[in-house]
Amino acid sequence: LQDFMYVEFGLVPFIFLAFLVGSRNFARSRAAIARTLAAFQVDKCSCAVSTDRAMVCANIADLMKETQVLDKSSTDEEALAKFDQLVREELPTVLLKSLGKYSLRYYQMVLINFLAMMPRLCDSLPGGEGWRRNVVYAWLYVMWTTTVGPWTFVLLDKFAFSALE
Repeated sequence: LQDFMYVEFGLVPFIFLAFLVGSRNFARSRAAIARTLAAFQVDKCSCAVSTDRAMVCANIADLMKETQVLDKSSTDEEALAKFDQLVREELPTVLLKSLGKYSLRYYQMVLINFLAMMPRLCDSLPGGEGWRRNVVYAWLYVMWTTTVGPWTFVLLDKFAFSALE
């Protein structure tokens, strides 16, 4: 068991490095989304069927007028310009918030830590070292799984995102 712990703890830096690379990719994706939305223009968007562009633009203009963002007497060009402005100002905040602040949700962090810690806990249960030791280990693993482990991911995320801010 002692030899296994050296191997296990020796792998931790590589696991953190792999997570850091993934977290960095997530941070770059979020930054790219924000940049793309900040420069959004309907007339520069691609349309799957180019003959549908006029209909799509007309529908956007109608939507902007019907939702009372603009007067119904506004031109389609004014409606499309207002739509561009709305997408540039409102959508980045809403979309990035829906992606989450960190690359993993809390329950995902807990699950990763739970799966990493439980085999060691299960190995210690049948041991002859007493009930109290097993309870202490169980509490230690629960605390690690729900607090220390997720905060480790949060700190790694903060580090990965810091260079992009």
